[in-house]
Parts: sequence; structure tokens; C-alpha cells
Amino acid sequence: MLVNNGTPIWAAFVISGVVSTLAGVLLASRMNTGSSVYGDTTGMLVNCGVVIVGTSFAGGVGGMVESFIGLFVIQLLTNCMNQLGVDSYYQKLCEGILIVIIIASDCFGRKLKQERV
Repeated sequence: MLVNNGTPIWAAFVISGVVSTLAGVLLASRMNTGSSVYGDTTGMLVNCGVVIVGTSFAGGVGGMVESFIGLFVIQLLTNCMNQLGVDSYYQKLCEGILIVIIIASDCFGRKLKQERV
């Protein structure tokens, strides 16, 4: 799956494009309409879910199982707020605050780690 110098081959990009297209079609069919703004915050929620369990933005730390657990926690939080009837604006506010806290703690943790060395 890798070329001699470690760069991914074109098949990885083709697979990524096909899966992204499939996800877009499924989202459009679920919403009964199509728009370019659907899923615009998904990237930040995925990053938040992955970092919440210890994966660093700098890379080299974490794994697939930990990422799955983090995404499960984020989705559980969103589902609980939906079930409690929390307004969508407050949901986005809570998710934004959580993202800021996680990014700040990741940066602070890396800084402490560098100072120890």
C-alpha cells in the first residue's frame, strides 16, 4: 500500500473520494435535500472526538480504538442533549467550548512534555 519513500499511492485517494461521495449521497438522502453547508462542522467534531481520548494534534500518539471511543463519547453527548431538548444553539456552544478546552489541554500537555525533556 506504500511507495518506497512512504507516501500513499493514488488508490488511497480514490478510496477516500469514493467513501466521501457515498457519505454525501447518504446524508442528502437522509435530509431529503442537498446543500453545500450540510456537514460543515463535522470536521471539527471529528477532531474533537479523536483528541478527547489522548490523540495529539501533533501526531504520533493514539490509535483507531481510542479514536472510536472518543467519537462515541462526542456522539453520546450530542444525543443526550437532543433527548433533553437542549436548543441547537446551546449544543453548538457546548461543543465549541469542549473543542477549545481540548485543544488548549493538548497544547499545554505538549508544552509540559517539551519542558521535561
